[in-house]
Amino acid sequence: MDFPVFDKIKVNGENCSEVFKFLRFNSELHDEKTGKTHQIPWNFAKFLIGSDGKVHKFVHPRTFPDSMIPDIEKMLQA
Repeated sequence: MDFPVFDKIKVNGENCSEVFKFLRFNSELHDEKTGKTHQIPWNFAKFLIGSDGKVHKFVHPRTFPDSMIPDIEKMLQA
């Protein structure tokens, strides 16, 4: 079987994976006023995605995962 999900993918630029295009466009990385979507700054960036499939939050790479616990708990209660 072939599992391309395990392949190395691009998260920025012209050949960006469709998943990361969606995540970037639907997060704070996208500025509706200018129409510009910023790049993911580093590989430890995180996105919180709800069960509704919407991006609820972009979390910067230098943010420790433990600090996301309140946001995750809030999303689980919704």
